[in-house]
Amino acid sequence: MRFWSKEKEGQDVHVGFAAEFEQHPSEFTTIVVPPSEYAVFDVYPAKGYDSENATMDKWLDDNSLLLKNRDIDGNGFIIEYYGEKFKNNNPESIVEFWVPYCRFCQSCYMAMDKPEKFGKEKDGNPSLDYCCYCYENGDFTTKQILEEAVEGNIQFWREEGDDSDDQARARIMKVFPKLKRWAKE
Repeated sequence: MRFWSKEKEGQDVHVGFAAEFEQHPSEFTTIVVPPSEYAVFDVYPAKGYDSENATMDKWLDDNSLLLKNRDIDGNGFIIEYYGEKFKNNNPESIVEFWVPYCRFCQSCYMAMDKPEKFGKEKDGNPSLDYCCYCYENGDFTTKQILEEAVEGNIQFWREEGDDSDDQARARIMKVFPKLKRWAKE
């Protein structure tokens, strides 16, 4: 795994682990990785381990309305997988970088970072687009228009120190009209 501080640029920390340890040495610390979906990128170590950073950043940027990079205790992380594609010093050797992410509800923009936060389709499967508050049994829980949704979400978008609802409303209006549910209007 590779962790990085979201507050301190350039402070990467590499952490090695093996899932098959029944008991780990006492100097090791167990880290529980949250369940996630992953975007997988092939990295050629011969070109440098940072050679695909721009590609990964662009992918996350292009999908920022749909998802965000997961973190553990405020630190970003990726998993470096040295599987069957890794051939040591061979120039064609590949390390897979697994970038964990969570989805955002495409109605209210809540992070769906736990299974119970996903709405449900008619067949009981989780909705990949909508949260449990906005979507149930294959349909929206409210029949509202964009303006009503904005007003109903102001309390969740207020930041510490906001003087008025107008600041929260302005932030919401930069996002909501681009979300799947409201982009149709």
